[in-house]
Amino acid sequence: MKRGVSPLIAAVLLIVFVVTLLIVIFNLTRETVESGFEKGEEIFEGFSNCDEVKFFVENAECGRSDHENERRRNTDLLYMNIKNEKNVDFKDAFVVKFFYSGGGGEEVSSVLDDTRVNAYEVKTMGIYRPYVEGDFGKDYKEINSIEIVPRVKAGDEFKFCTDKKREIEVRNC
Repeated sequence: MKRGVSPLIAAVLLIVFVVTLLIVIFNLTRETVESGFEKGEEIFEGFSNCDEVKFFVENAECGRSDHENERRRNTDLLYMNIKNEKNVDFKDAFVVKFFYSGGGGEEVSSVLDDTRVNAYEVKTMGIYRPYVEGDFGKDYKEINSIEIVPRVKAGDEFKFCTDKKREIEVRNC
């Protein structure tokens, strides 16, 4: 009589071997797949957050010491009214790009931090005007217009919604 492994035991050993191999492959690739899903979610969240942004910029003007509005008397600031057109609170920030008169070029400003504009709210915000130090103090650059780009949070990072940017002419600068 021949002695060998019965077909039933061989089938069970083959199944155990395949299951063990699948578990090992799954454990090795799980972290890669999970990080890929997380990055995909962050990208999608950034796109959906940009879809939630709708705003308008009105009345951009530089502060003057003789302005009738007490709030707009600081000559160091450029003031603008930002109007939130969506039924969601917008609590992230903006980046402002200055365009100068007479071929003076352009310059990107720092981010306007702590800007919270509630749903359908109009809020006056100020940003420091660019200047150069002159012999008699600050010489402000002559601003023709500004471009405002919203910045939204996507996962742990911020994303700039360049397709939602607004450009407005600046008065009294």
